This record gives sequence, C-alpha cells and structure tokens, in this order.
Amino acid sequence: MINLLICGISGRIGRFVYDSATERGFNVVCGVDRSPAGQYDCPVYKTFDDVKELVDCVIDFSLPDGAIQAVGFALSRKCSIVIGTTGLSDAQKEEIDSAARQIPVFVSENMSPGMSLTAELCRIASRFLRGYDIEITETHHANKIDSPSGSALLLTRAIEEGLGEKRNLVFGRCGRRIRGKDEIGIHSLRGGSVTGKHEVNFFGENDTITISHTASSKKLFAEGALAASEFITGRAAGFYTMRSLLSDVFM
Repeated sequence: MINLLICGISGRIGRFVYDSATERGFNVVCGVDRSPAGQYDCPVYKTFDDVKELVDCVIDFSLPDGAIQAVGFALSRKCSIVIGTTGLSDAQKEEIDSAARQIPVFVSENMSPGMSLTAELCRIASRFLRGYDIEITETHHANKIDSPSGSALLLTRAIEEGLGEKRNLVFGRCGRRIRGKDEIGIHSLRGGSVTGKHEVNFFGENDTITISHTASSKKLFAEGALAASEFITGRAAGFYTMRSLLSDVFM
C-alpha cells in the first residue's frame, strides 16, 4: 500500500485525488494546502514543515510555488513525486529537472492517459501530413489561470517531434497578414465550467483531419495521477512522463 501525501488537497482536482485514492484503497496519510477546506480522514497541514507522517509518494495539484515546495519536501524525504500542476516557469522546470537526478519525478501537463494517446496520434499524423497547416484550439473553464493550457503545449511538442523541427507558435490571430507555413496556431477559449477540450486540425489543400480529446470530469486527472503514483513509486531516480507509463503498459 502506497502512503500518499496530496499537495493542494482542497483544490478542484486535489479533492478528486483524495476521493479516488480512498475509494481505491490508497493510504492517504496527510494533505498539504495553504487554505485547508473540507472534511478528510487524514490531517491537512498548511506547510510541509508540519508533516510527520511516513510518505512514499507526493501527488501535487497546487500552484507553481506549491509544486516547488512539494519537490523540496520529496527531496528531503527521498520519496517519489507526481506533479500535475501547470503554469510552471522555466526556472521552476529546471528545479524539477535537477530533483529528478536524485528522486523519481513524474510530470505531466495533463494526467489523462487519453490525452497522452491523443499526443501520440498527433505525433504520428504530423509525420505524414508535412504540408498541412496545423492549428490547436483548447477550451477550459472561466477560472483557469494559465493560457495556453499545458496540454496544448504538450500537443505542440508532440507535433514538433513528429515533424522533426520547431515551428513558430502563434497565440491567437489578429491584424492583417497571411498565415506562414512554418506556424502552429494555438487558440485559448475560456468560459463556464468546461473541464477541458483540445482539438488539433491539420488543414490540407483537399481535406482536413481533426484529432480531439474532451475531458468530462476532473476525476479523469485524479485517476491518471494515481496510476502515475503506482508506476513511479519504488523506481530509480529519473524524469518520467505519461508517455513513460503508456510505454510500460503497451510495450
């Protein structure tokens, strides 16, 4: 049984992680949240300094600064960490990369296995559709802070890997100019309570190919994070992603 600490336990996804973990028999030993709210069958601390429990894995769905604090805690305890927080700066990503040299670190901008499969499909499609114009649209609830979404950037990287080259990223379009052939357009929509929808269009001269993924519930991300915690706990230090998990399952 894995001893879990949930960072951001009172947040939108953190609560789903807690509920799913208890349903599936994980041992949630405690949570950390700077603004604790709700009822839990485990202690919830405001800071990592108060954590006394034995922790095998940290699952983080907080804010960028909270994620870095979670990484520091995982380093001090030599335990694994799963990071689902988005909006990380380049400097914060470097800190996480550095931590992965000492502990197992699992990072994904989208914890949905289905999104990772979507990225694989985009990677494959881009190899064969080199002359096509590529545009990405991502839609999320009105309270999402970062844009474009981490998942949109995940899809962008998959496309560039398939193409074997970097593209100029254009975030939204305005003004008067012709679209460049070396561009990938990324468009962010925000409104209502949309959990998450990503659509990638490959526009050709005679046809259009669309690959899309729609998340119906945030429980999807919680289940993916728990699968990641099972995958990473006990592994050697290193940087792991949802692609690592899928490769382990299918290969």
